[in-house]
Amino acid sequence: MKDIKEKRKGKYGHKHSESTKQLLREKRLAQKDPRLGKKHSEETKKKMSLAHIGQVHIGKPHTDETKKKLSEQLRKRWADPKQRVNLSKINLGRTLSQDHKDKITEFNKQRWQDPQYREHMKINGHIPTTLGTTQSPETIAKRMHTMKPIFESSIYKSKLREKRLHQVFPQKDSKPELKLQLALDLAKIKYTKHHPIIGQPDIFIQPNIAIFLDGCYFHGCVACKGERVLTDLIPQKAIANDQIVNSDLRKKGIIVIRIWEHEINNNETAVIDLIKVRVGIPVGSINELDKEVKS
Repeated sequence: MKDIKEKRKGKYGHKHSESTKQLLREKRLAQKDPRLGKKHSEETKKKMSLAHIGQVHIGKPHTDETKKKLSEQLRKRWADPKQRVNLSKINLGRTLSQDHKDKITEFNKQRWQDPQYREHMKINGHIPTTLGTTQSPETIAKRMHTMKPIFESSIYKSKLREKRLHQVFPQKDSKPELKLQLALDLAKIKYTKHHPIIGQPDIFIQPNIAIFLDGCYFHGCVACKGERVLTDLIPQKAIANDQIVNSDLRKKGIIVIRIWEHEINNNETAVIDLIKVRVGIPVGSINELDKEVKS
């Protein structure tokens, strides 16, 4: 290893001028060098890699001074827009395994716990220095103008819609919902709550039964609240939305069952019998509730 270093000592750090590079190219062309334009096969590359193990820099850690020089050189390359584009394409399209991602995450967590590293990143401009500051109206207007096409794009709206399907509103089940869930558990009917489909039904029974438990005021129950409830703004919006949800789900082949709050409170047995019939579980007789339940 020492002999190799001594032989190459006079060439370390030497850079050819453009004219010298051109002369070398012409010389190789004139000699008809068989290596010119030739690409190594994967087998040859592997043999070369194995042959270099243990030589010169292979497996040798860099000194702090060398690391500093490499870092400075890389920083200069990033300052050049063309070089930045080339460097950004190195890992373009590369898919990392979950194990690799976990290792990167753990490594970054440990680095960020070091105060010296955080200070280093802050000095080099990798940590925003605008945290806690108030933006001017002009800056806010510019950012909104830039982001508006993104927010209005069909791709963004589709992703946002898909994300909202998995959010539960409200997160706490109401008393009638808990009562219906308990009744289904006693009847040994398997179900899922707040299934991530259109409308996010309160109860979903595989393969295609969506059950909504509607509050009498908020969804406009005339039997409980009278005709006057239909003139209120909140029930009007809920009724219009219910009709859209029902239509969209039925187009997808899903059976929609809507049950009033007062029905589960006053006639729980009849509600469960109706659900059993829709699921395909035989019951002795079906109650008159089947005529009243919105479906």
